[in-house]
Amino acid sequence: MKYPIGIQSFESLIKDGYVYVEKTDLIYQLTTTGRYYLLSRPHRISKGRNFTTD
Repeated sequence: MKYPIGIQSFESLIKDGYVYVEKTDLIYQLTTTGRYYLLSRPHRISKGRNFTTD
């Protein structure tokens, strides 16, 4: 099973046989149930982190 880490192109993702999980129905269910959800992200995926490529 190949995971699409770093793949930016949907065409490459499908053509090269990576795993793709369609979550549109799940998102619709979350937004139409009338409940509140906390969708957090891991600490290591911080927007404030700066990277250089020098």
